[in-house]
Amino acid sequence: MNLESTGNSIGLNSIQTLCLVRNIPLIFGDIVPEGNQNWTLLLFLLQIINIIFSPSVSIDMTVHLRHLIMEHHDLFKQLYPGRNLIPKHHFMLHYPTSIRKIGPLIHVWSMRGEAKHRVFKDTLKTFKNITVSLAKKHQTIAYK
Repeated sequence: MNLESTGNSIGLNSIQTLCLVRNIPLIFGDIVPEGNQNWTLLLFLLQIINIIFSPSVSIDMTVHLRHLIMEHHDLFKQLYPGRNLIPKHHFMLHYPTSIRKIGPLIHVWSMRGEAKHRVFKDTLKTFKNITVSLAKKHQTIAYK
């Protein structure tokens, strides 16, 4: 983890970030002063995450999700007026509709595929004949 770098990244991959965000209330919850708006923003995000990763979601929960997302975005704009919402924030607006159309989003989550691709990304040294290199690497990993 690199907290000294410039930009928004702290050097964690997506699953590490999810684990950290989900556990922040357990780690810091008792020392955050009541009424802290940044803490409220995080709690909105955690409620959104809990619904999105739920294996079953009712229609009522999608309505609640829509309101949580709007409250999250409004508070974000209020707390950080100089920062623009990023595309991920916009995509969140479509989650309730997507859940109604295709069901819980956890069933279309691509995290396992991303983890599989990371092996290739981290170990591929040569870019000559990439398909053969990836196939050989996959075979050596798969049969260990």
